[in-house]
Amino acid sequence: MNKYSVVFIDDATNLVTSHEGHLLDRCYKRGVNLVTFSDYSGLIKAIEEWDKEKLGIPVLAIVDMWLEDKDKSVPYRMGGIDVLRALKKINERVYFVIYSAHITDRPDDPYRMALTQFSLKTIIKKEPRNVATLLDTLSKALDDMGFSATPEIT
Repeated sequence: MNKYSVVFIDDATNLVTSHEGHLLDRCYKRGVNLVTFSDYSGLIKAIEEWDKEKLGIPVLAIVDMWLEDKDKSVPYRMGGIDVLRALKKINERVYFVIYSAHITDRPDDPYRMALTQFSLKTIIKKEPRNVATLLDTLSKALDDMGFSATPEIT
């Protein structure tokens, strides 16, 4: 297992599944693990029990802000903020990419206001046309942190 990891968290299982291969490719080329979660149920506990030896130290997390349990037992729309706090306890220097459909450009947006306490790389509006932006942001963020891609042999 690699020493470092990228964490991708979204409660839309189909989105995690559809993005996972592309994200994994970008991480693999840089020698970084990809850890994904698609259910808020038990997520904070899983992060609190994070095994750095098995999963690696999270250096970048791509997180949706509006996370809910599949069974609706925790209808908490600011769940992403709790996730960010929990990940910060594992690695104080973790960077975040927010990938959410529920953030507006308004300065009084409650998500934007809550996010000021975290090390953000960027906020990406979750919509189909922005998948390439997400992948490019992941690559650039990892490159900036010194996780350069291994050149492909042709």
